[in-house]
Amino acid sequence: MGRRSDHTKEELSNLIVDTAFEIIKDKGYNAVSARKIADKIGYTVGTLYNTFANLDEILLHVSNRILDMLMEKLAESVKSMSNPEERLYNFAHEYIEFSQNNFNLCAMLFEYRFPESQQIPDWYSSTIDRIYNLIGDNLHEIAPNKSYEEIRMLTSGLWAAVHGMCTLSMKGKLHRTRITSINAVVDMLIDTIMRGLK
Repeated sequence: MGRRSDHTKEELSNLIVDTAFEIIKDKGYNAVSARKIADKIGYTVGTLYNTFANLDEILLHVSNRILDMLMEKLAESVKSMSNPEERLYNFAHEYIEFSQNNFNLCAMLFEYRFPESQQIPDWYSSTIDRIYNLIGDNLHEIAPNKSYEEIRMLTSGLWAAVHGMCTLSMKGKLHRTRITSINAVVDMLIDTIMRGLK
């Protein structure tokens, strides 16, 4: 790998995030460290901290990339669907599939705890809002009489239910809840929500 003079600051920033992402994807977030990233890209740890404030800032960028991947997958999966109810079921199934196919990335996204002192930048919050809005806009289309706050709460509740089952499945504990099929339970949950909205 090249030394510091071989990359612009933007290129180096991307290289650091790319490398952290690959380490996490292959081995999980517990395997990543500033030293491992630096060794892989041929720079010193000091160079990393001249580019990012700390390891947590690097991991924020990795988390943002994972959220972007999820957003792209959800949006792409419903491009040809005009029925909002059909899209809602599909969002849930795609989320489940994403968590099953990207175990280490999802563990990073939902298990890693950033310190309270870590500033959450606006661009990261905006990425989360984009996913919420994708689901929320769909729910609003189904129930246009609901207020923004009601849609927001419903979006949060639906996400929490689906995510909770995905987390149990990822940890191998789903059998304790006697759930044999996440998709079947999620479909039943959405069926109930649809009846309530109508």
